[in-house]
This record gives sequence, C-alpha cells and structure tokens, in this order.
Amino acid sequence: MSGNTSDEINALYVEVVLPLPVRKLFTYRLPAEYFELAVQGKRVFVPFGNRKVYTGIIVNITTEAPKSYEALYIISVLDDNPLVTHKQLQFWQWIADYYMCGLGDVMAAALPAGLKLASETYIALQDDISYEESELDEREVMILKVLEGKEKVRISEIESLLKSRTSYVKIVKSLYERNLIVMFEDISEKYKAKKVSRIKLNPALGEPEIESQVNALEKKAKSQFQAFMAIVAEPGQDAIKSELLRKYKLQPAAIKALIEKGLLLQYEVETERFSKRNSENKIFNLTPEQDTALKAVREAFLTKQTVLLFGATASGKTFLYIDLIREQLEAGKSVLYLVPEIALTEQLLRRLELYFGDVMMVSHSRFSMNEKVEIWNKASKGEVRFLVGPRSTLFMPLQNLGLIIIDEEHESTFKQQEKAPRYHARDTAIVLAGNYGAKVLLGSATPSVESYYNAETGKYGLVELREMYGQAKKTVVIFGDIAEDTRTKKMQGIFTEALMSRLRQLHEEKAQAILFQNRKGYVPVLECSVCGWVSKCINCDIAMTYYKYSNNLRCHYCGFHQANITKCQACGSHAMAIQGYGTERITEELQLLMPELRVIRFDQDSTRQKNAFRKLISDFESMKADVMVGTQIAVKGLDFENVQLTSVINADHLLNFPDFRSYERTFQLLVQLAGRAGRHGQPGTMVIQTRQPEHPLLKAVQDFDYMGMYRQQVLEREQFSYSPFSKMIRLTLKHKSPEEINVSASRFSTLLKNQLGARVLGPETPYVSKIRNLHLRNILVKLDIAGDNPKAVKAFILKTFDFLVQADNIKGLQLLADVDCY
Repeated sequence: MSGNTSDEINALYVEVVLPLPVRKLFTYRLPAEYFELAVQGKRVFVPFGNRKVYTGIIVNITTEAPKSYEALYIISVLDDNPLVTHKQLQFWQWIADYYMCGLGDVMAAALPAGLKLASETYIALQDDISYEESELDEREVMILKVLEGKEKVRISEIESLLKSRTSYVKIVKSLYERNLIVMFEDISEKYKAKKVSRIKLNPALGEPEIESQVNALEKKAKSQFQAFMAIVAEPGQDAIKSELLRKYKLQPAAIKALIEKGLLLQYEVETERFSKRNSENKIFNLTPEQDTALKAVREAFLTKQTVLLFGATASGKTFLYIDLIREQLEAGKSVLYLVPEIALTEQLLRRLELYFGDVMMVSHSRFSMNEKVEIWNKASKGEVRFLVGPRSTLFMPLQNLGLIIIDEEHESTFKQQEKAPRYHARDTAIVLAGNYGAKVLLGSATPSVESYYNAETGKYGLVELREMYGQAKKTVVIFGDIAEDTRTKKMQGIFTEALMSRLRQLHEEKAQAILFQNRKGYVPVLECSVCGWVSKCINCDIAMTYYKYSNNLRCHYCGFHQANITKCQACGSHAMAIQGYGTERITEELQLLMPELRVIRFDQDSTRQKNAFRKLISDFESMKADVMVGTQIAVKGLDFENVQLTSVINADHLLNFPDFRSYERTFQLLVQLAGRAGRHGQPGTMVIQTRQPEHPLLKAVQDFDYMGMYRQQVLEREQFSYSPFSKMIRLTLKHKSPEEINVSASRFSTLLKNQLGARVLGPETPYVSKIRNLHLRNILVKLDIAGDNPKAVKAFILKTFDFLVQADNIKGLQLLADVDCY
C-alpha cells in the first residue's frame, strides 16, 4: 500500500524568484484555495528566513516537491493578473544567464521598489509588564522608555537609536527572552496611489433647505456664502478642492464650516501623477542628406535588425529619430528611446514634446517610488506608447514594441557597473528587440569600436550622415601647451594662455563656454608636503577627496566623510598641500582670475536634487551664467545656442588612464565636447590643455578623424586579443581578510587555468584594492569568439567557485562576475 496520502498526491507547488542575490528559485507549496489563482508572473507573499516575508514572482507551477527541504506554504497571491509576462521572464532569465548573476538580482533591478513588498520587524511592550530598572542595562531601559505609550516601534529605529547593529541585536534579544517585549512582522503596501480631495454639494439636500441655508449664509457668513455659491456654479456642482480654492480665492475654513454643517461633502479620488503634455505637431523638412540617410535606414531595416547611424555632431540625427518614431506610432507600435544620462533628458524632452507630447512619458532614477510604479502599471496596460529614459527603462513592460533608439550608443554609462546584473543596455536592448520582432537604431557621432566593427563586418546595417545641419559650423580645435606655458611662465593658475585669452574674448562677445574636468570636488588629494602622507578612507584603499564648500574629506566609494585635516597624521607637519583639481576648485580659481565671469558648476554633487538638472540647464540657456564647469554630464548631448568655446582642463589624465579603451573614450569625449560649441551659426573653438600636443590621438581629435582612431584601435586589439576580438569576463573576488583573499584568488585562478589555460589572466590587485572593508582581487578571462562556448565556460566558472568555497570551507568569500567588462 502506498505511503502517499491523497493530500500529497494533489499537492501543487510554485517555483518563486525572490529579489535576493542568489542563483536559484525557491519552491513553496500552494494552499488549495490558491490552486486556480496561481499563474506564472503573479506576485506571491512567501515566508523566508527567520520571521521574514518577501514578495516573489511565480516562475513555474509544478506537482514535484523539493527534494532537500520541506516546502513552506505561500501566504497569499497578490495580483488578479500577472504582473510580469512570460516574455519578460524569458528576458530576465537571459540577462541572468548571460551576465552570470541570479534571477533574483534581475528581479531586484527590474521591478520598481513599490512593487516589492517586504515585511518589517516591529517590537512592542508586553501587556502588563513590570520591571526594576536596577536589574537592567541602561540601554535596555532606554529601549523600554522609547516603547512606553507607543503601539509599536520599528526595529530599524532601535538600531539607529543605539548606533550599533551588534548592540541592538544583543539587547533586543535579552528583552525578548525576559518576556518584556514582543516582536512581530508587519506587512504594508509600499505603493500609494495619488489622491485628490473633491468637494460636492450634498445630494441629500432638498431645494427648500438649500434656499434657506443660502439666505442664512448671505446674512451671517459672507465667506461661507461665497464658497457655497462657488460650488453651485461648478459643472455638476462638484470640483477639485485645491482648484476651487484657487479659482475663487476662497478660505479653507469656509469650506470646512460648510462640510461640518452638512451642506458640502468632501471625498477623495485617485488621480494620475503625470499630466499629459500638449503636442504642437510641428512640421520640419529634412535636408537632402538627411532624407537620403532616412531612406537608407529604412532600407537597412529590411534585412538587418540593428542599424548604426554614424552621424557627425550637429548633423540633425534627432530629426531622423522623430520621423522613425512617428512611423512606428502611426503603425500602432510603441517606441523606447534610451539616453545615457538623466541630464540629457531635459533638453531632449522639450524637443520631443513638440512632436509627441500627448503620448510621450519619461522615466529615470530621480523619480519617486510611486511615480515609477505608475509608469510600470501604465506600460503594462499598453497606455505608454513612447518612453524616454536611461538604461533601467529597458525593464518597463512596454506593449507591442516596434523600435528601440539608443542615442549616444558609445557611452559607458549604458553599462551597469556597481551591482548585478552588470548588463550593457545597448546589447541587452538588441536581445529585447529580438524577442518582440522590433528594430534597433544605434546613433552616435563617435561609435564604439565594437558597434562600428559589427557594422563593418555586416552584423549591423550602417548609415552615415556627415553633413552638419542648418547653420552649425565645424569647431576649430587648438592646443593649450601646459609644459610650454609653464616654462615661459604664462600659466595662470591651472589655465593656459590659449584658454585665458579666449575666455576674455568670449566675455567681450557675450558668448558662453563649457570647461570640462572629470573630477568633482575641490581637489582629488590632500598631501603632506614633508613626508608625502595622504589621507585615505578608513574603509577603502583610496585617497579622500577634499570639498572646500563643506570643508571636509569624502570617499566617493563608500560615502565615508570626515572633517578637513590640517595636521599630517604621520609626521605631525602642518604643511598639508592640495594636489590636483576638481570642478569645485576650477570654478573658484576662474572666478578669482576673472571675477567678471558668472560661473556655475554642473556635476553630480550640484545636481543631487530631483529638479536640479532642469534649473541649471535653464539658467545656462537663459544666459544667467557665462561659463559652465562640469564633469562628463556637462558634455553629453546638450545643446546651448550661445556656447562658442569648450575646453578640457587636462587631456593627459584621460589619455593615461590604465584601460585598453582609454584612447577610444578620450577621442569620443573630446569630439563630443567639441560638438557643444558653434551649433547655431557662430564658429566654435575647443582648447585642449595638454603636455602632449603632438600626441597622435589628440591630432585625430583635431582633425575629427574617427576612422584613423578606429583603424589603430582595431589593429592593437586584434594583436592583444581584446574586444571585439574576444569576450572578456572580469571576475572579482572579495573578502574581509587580506590573507584569505590572496590564497583564495590564487587557488581559484589555478583551478580555472587547469581547464582554460592561457585564456585566464591573474589574479591581480586592482588600483582600488579595498572597498567598504572588503579586499579585492581580479581575474580576467578572455574567450575566443569563434572557438569557445561562452555558456559552457560561464557555467564552469560558477561551478568552480562553488567547489572552491565548499572544498576549502571558505566563509564570506564573494564572487562578482562582470561580462563584457568596462
């Protein structure tokens, strides 16, 4: 007789992905009442770990129970309809497999935070407790005092109060074991729909009663009478409260009094956070070259899924985008427009608004949690036809996708660097488009070597647009020789004579300039002039950056900050000197040398608030500043009518960066910077400050010789087997012990080399060898595109790491895989 009960035979299980950095699904059992409700793509509430509850997504439904553990029951199914479609789950799985991360990592990146419900631990006093303070630790007494008179307190508030995670765990555990407190989990929906208050006439009132009240109000309460007559005058005798107050200049107290008297009713209704923009349906005429290029793009799409539009700066690529977007929308398709930086969206949106304001939406990281959820919900319902945003916008569930445009496709910001999944938006977008039968248009004045190589070898279509649009003029590039000006004593602070003379001329002509330096802060390094000691972060192996406006030192890796140091902590000398310069120092020194100039700073620190980008761009456009000093965000795709001068403060820092892409990225950055000047009829100039004015790459920039740069880079990369001639995977090991990281990295590298041979390089210590108290070692794997099976190699790498951790019983060792690393 079988040992299985009928209950076990009829059991159903769901495999669930949780937003956690693990490479596996978790199996839960379905209560019978959820058999019909459980569908792939729906969210479920599931228990996980010690009293924790998470939101998961159903990936599979099965009758097979897990072999190694007893499946817990799900708590509930959250959705009436699937939140994530089958195609989306397939897309997530491809990202997880290709970029060597867990499906949970992809889920965490893809879903807005408001859709990932999680429980939070609370504590509260036990009923009718009594205790002697003398028997308790002072911190225990502190917690009990905080709980008095409160229904519950978040455990995170207790942690913050004690300022120590170790202390709070120990003390809360002690109070719990003495039965003085209770602990429980509370679950709440994060997303809150936006609501507005409306006012309407009480429908229960009859005509006689209304007339009587009106007469009484007119005699005794003029403000209430005015408010009552205002609502009577509104269509349907119903209006939004805030609009009613503003329209008739009413007092809120008058409305409140009428509600208390029962004459008016107040109620709330849900409303959208995004108001529709008006489209002007502007008409424009393409130039003959633009028209030829547009026809070439359409023709290339007949045989190629992806087309590279190689268009010079100021050639009018956006006009081609607009025509292609319009075609897709008229065909009932949706369009995704990816930009590399949030800063680019402000001017771009204003331009696109003229044509697509009634259907266009934008999404980016500065939006609130609720705003992101609303965009997701609208996209999943097919209400978003045209979406603009940075790389994360790829995960929005657009329906009936027809075209993806990737503007400035060469930008490194399309590559996720910090945390898994470390995807490249360009490459991932091509896969996404393939899933929907959509087309991809890559646009750039300086294409990435990989993209141009793919176009040259026939993988992508290639269309060129070389003629500048309208009145735009080609920028003249000149050099400011730092070495020569230093020798002849012509340097003024950090500025060459070539730059200063043109800044003076620019001021006389009432034009504007953009100065570029890829370092924020005041100075990169504060150094002792006597012994050479440098202040480093206590958590990371990196020098702290000095910020003058706040007079403190900050780490750009972990966020640690401390007061400015005036005395060397090694030799005791007070001779602390500033070395190098960031955007803050450049701004200050320029204002000291030329106080007549109005200078603004445009970097990450000056644009942290949600609308800071908009204000800075608007101020510069309206000529409220003469010079903008900025990092990379100031030179990418912005279009200012009065900018006639651009300059890079020190090009040598870019050229000498230890990266095989440094020449390519320097060329791209400087050509893009040159393209910010002279866009509206006036001739533009770019001053490159350098100690190497004869450098071949800088000469290529001066001549705008992309093909010369490209040919040289392809030659070198083929010789040394770099991308696009190999697939590169950087494996970073992390551990808190410097001894353990050395041993583990060496052993891991040896295990990999036993199978992969010379394709494995390292381990090596990176330039920043410790971040957040974890020591780092890198191993580079180069795969031959023609000969190796990337999927098999990736599986072998992960299996080898798991073997290493288990065989050597290593605790706390982390592996970060960066596929197609930058």
